[in-house]
Amino acid sequence: MRVVVGALFAYHGISKLLTMTQTVGYMESMGIPAFLAYLVMIGETVGGLMLVSGFFVRYAAAVLAVIMVGAIWIVKLPNPFEFELVLLGVLVGLMVSGSGDYRINCMCGTCEACVAKKAGQ
Repeated sequence: MRVVVGALFAYHGISKLLTMTQTVGYMESMGIPAFLAYLVMIGETVGGLMLVSGFFVRYAAAVLAVIMVGAIWIVKLPNPFEFELVLLGVLVGLMVSGSGDYRINCMCGTCEACVAKKAGQ
């Protein structure tokens, strides 16, 4: 689930970066300042890649959750937004549960979970 949601965010972030001028113009037409548009594009791209790799998943999920709340509140609120709520729910779940055993910042074997797991064996 983490990898799929991360890939989805990374894809959308990259597509926004590739059409940066149009994206910033669209967001500015909704009253979103340009610097926030850039933060959203970077946050979706980097946050999505962090979810895919399992690198500091709780932090990435928190940033992406803030972006999703903003997307629901500013862009989607008058219209149906079920998909965005599902993504928000998954992100909240990742903030609570973390990345699981398969994550890049645990490959070195020095993180707390790895040390505790090795001690228990």
